[in-house]
Amino acid sequence: MAKRCKGLRSIRTRTSPNKLFEAVSILTRWQPNVVRRMGFGKILNLRVSDVNAQLAYFVVDRLDTEKMEINLGDRKIKVNKEGVRRIMGVPYGGIRVVSDAEGCADAETCVDTWKNGFVKTPISCKMIVNKIRENSYADEETFKMDFAMLFIATMIASTKNGIAMYTMLGWFCLSKEFREHDWFQLIIDTIRVCKSDWERNDRDSFFRGLLTVLVLLYLDNTTCPGLVGDRGQAPINFWTKEMMNKRKELEIKNGGFGLGNVRELYADDQEYDQVSEDEVVDLSKGDGEKKVWDLMGCRLRYVFVDIK
Repeated sequence: MAKRCKGLRSIRTRTSPNKLFEAVSILTRWQPNVVRRMGFGKILNLRVSDVNAQLAYFVVDRLDTEKMEINLGDRKIKVNKEGVRRIMGVPYGGIRVVSDAEGCADAETCVDTWKNGFVKTPISCKMIVNKIRENSYADEETFKMDFAMLFIATMIASTKNGIAMYTMLGWFCLSKEFREHDWFQLIIDTIRVCKSDWERNDRDSFFRGLLTVLVLLYLDNTTCPGLVGDRGQAPINFWTKEMMNKRKELEIKNGGFGLGNVRELYADDQEYDQVSEDEVVDLSKGDGEKKVWDLMGCRLRYVFVDIK
């Protein structure tokens, strides 16, 4: 088996799920209930402590961010909201995260307040986990911010140095209700740009996008003799690091990555956190107030529009 694996490239990443996995395992007392109210209940059953680096390299390399698909030659895996919703349960609210926004004065205050809760900066995922472990929170809101920032840094995007993206906190200044935001669309928008600074032939290049989501999307939508995902569960609650390693070995044994059949999108009956329709701003009715978010610049504001 070692000879078969020889020569396979491995990906280096800044978005390992390891620290989120650790944090979930140490939540105590009131914290799990807060996470559920935030809309991240399925994350409490996270089983993925890490991803296989060689399998992950293959998936990211085959990701076409323009066509939004994982290209397996004559077979494609569509990367869309439906597929992402199947992977993990996150809030599906009415606030769309979009681009072309300007700065928000309150964002700096929000970021400074959050940073003051740590003894030093920059703030790493390890520091956030240690703070959660200490469980010395004076209120739920601070814990919510910490958990949300850890989720973003490990599952969505991180800085080049692998530290928390402070500027994303500005997003939460508009609403402390995390369930109001469309996290699925945020994930899709982030996938579109996740390969922009990754160099596939540079061994020192770090991928800092949604590695876990992409690998789970591949695993859930392909077959391999000997190990196929259980579609009765959300992939994030089914796959483990050990199972991914076994899947890699089996795929290599059967000829290589990406040779299995592509499965049809599984239409399950999972419930996702979603706000009611009357909570979503309808801009087609005239004057409206829309909350917008600049994904690349991490800037945010209220935009007042009048659609004729």
